[in-house]
Amino acid sequence: MKHPSGSLRSWSHFTRGVPAALGEPPDANDVAQQVAALQGCERGLLGTSTFHLFWDLFGMLCRMRIAVYVDAGTYPIARWGAERAAARGVSVREFAHHQAAALERSLTQDVSNKLRPVVLTDGFCPACGEPAPLRAYLQIVRGYGGWLLLDDTQALGIFGFSPGTDAPYGRAGGGMLRRLQLSGPDLLVISSMAKAFGAPVAALTGS
Repeated sequence: MKHPSGSLRSWSHFTRGVPAALGEPPDANDVAQQVAALQGCERGLLGTSTFHLFWDLFGMLCRMRIAVYVDAGTYPIARWGAERAAARGVSVREFAHHQAAALERSLTQDVSNKLRPVVLTDGFCPACGEPAPLRAYLQIVRGYGGWLLLDDTQALGIFGFSPGTDAPYGRAGGGMLRRLQLSGPDLLVISSMAKAFGAPVAALTGS
């Protein structure tokens, strides 16, 4: 802080003219697309936090004819989004933690409702230390024309593709979709980058 003013490069403006909380950084879109590519998704956008993204996403989804199915081990922040949908009259049901058969039973029971299922789960559960059976969940969801929505905060930046003895967590850190080589238009992922990347921002990625 003891340098002469002439030692600094000139600038056209000192700030962007709005508080940081109210404006989007000019490179936000590029960062979001890089996160999406890292996870194996087509597109992405940034959000202030996972709470904001889940809250806004469920606010949009509840305008559609959907039913929400929540893995019993899902982290509370994602649940708050589902609770918003429930407050708007959307059917929200819970199924046993990491039990694909329980999910399928619930969907089979509700098939006459003709509602599109949205299955909510953590990609990796920090409580039990196990990944969700995403491949099984996705296969079930696809049979009913629904969406699988992940909170992949715990896995992004840690787990990746091609795990081996020299890379037990996998490579590149794209999260559980990369770990399991899953992709498709019926996948949505919300992840905080405050964990593995230490950045106070979150991303929503998908098709």
